[in-house]
Amino acid sequence: MDKIKTLTPQQKKNVKMSNTLAQKSGYSLSVTEQKIMLLLISKIKPTDSKLTFYDIPFTDYFKLVGISSPDGRSYAHIKKTFKALKDKSWWVKGYDEELGEVEMTYAWLDKVWIFKAGHIRVWIHSDMRPHLLELKKNFTEFELSIPLSMKSKYSIRLYELLRSYKNLGKYTTQLEYLQELLNADNYSSNTYDFFRWCLNPAVKEINDTSDLEVRMIKTHKIGSKKIVGVEFTIKEEMYPEIQMQMRADLIGEEA
Repeated sequence: MDKIKTLTPQQKKNVKMSNTLAQKSGYSLSVTEQKIMLLLISKIKPTDSKLTFYDIPFTDYFKLVGISSPDGRSYAHIKKTFKALKDKSWWVKGYDEELGEVEMTYAWLDKVWIFKAGHIRVWIHSDMRPHLLELKKNFTEFELSIPLSMKSKYSIRLYELLRSYKNLGKYTTQLEYLQELLNADNYSSNTYDFFRWCLNPAVKEINDTSDLEVRMIKTHKIGSKKIVGVEFTIKEEMYPEIQMQMRADLIGEEA
C-alpha cells in the first residue's frame, strides 16, 4: 500500500469569501486560474486588515498545474498564466441603498512579480477587500484541497455556489441565471448539452470528491417539457480523513 501522507498546515488552510462573491459572480476563469485564486485567498489570515502580497513558490505552481518535470518552457507558462489572470475582470451584482440594484466590474489581481530565483509575488486587487477581509457574517468557507482536487471549472464554481447555501439545504435557480453564474453561456441555446457536458458531470464530481452530497431536480415550464430551472438539495457530509490525506500531494510540501 502507498504511504498515506499527512496534511501539512498549508494543506489544511481554508478558503473564505463573501456570499456575494460565491453567489452573484459570473466570472470566467480556467481551471488553473480558479485554483490559483483559491490558493491565494487561502493565504489571507483572519487577522489581516488589508490585502498585501502573497507568494507562490514555483514548486507549488508546478504541482497546481500538473507540471511534473519543469523545463525551459515552464517560466513562459507562468508568465502567460498570470498575465491572463491579471487582465481579467467580471461583473458582480449588488445593491446600493440610495440607487438600488447595480452591477459592478471587479478585477482579481493588481500586479504580479515573478522572481527568477523561484517564486511568484501576487497582489490581490483592492476591489476584492470587502469580499475577502474581516468577514464576520454572510460568508462561505471551505477546505482548500477540495476544489484543488477537481478537474472541471464548472465543478469548482458550482461547489462554491452550493457550499454558500449549505445551511439552507437547498438552492433553486432559473436555468439562464445558473448558466450565467457558471459562465456557461455557450450552452444557452442547447439545454441538453448544458446538462450532459456541464451540469451532470459537475454534480457527479462534487459528490465524488467533496464534503457535499448534492441532488439535482429539473423544473419545467408549467404545461410544457421545457426545462426552465434547477433545484439542488445540499447535504454536508463528514469529510473522510483518509480522503484528506490522499489529497496531501495537491499543494504544499510533502509530509
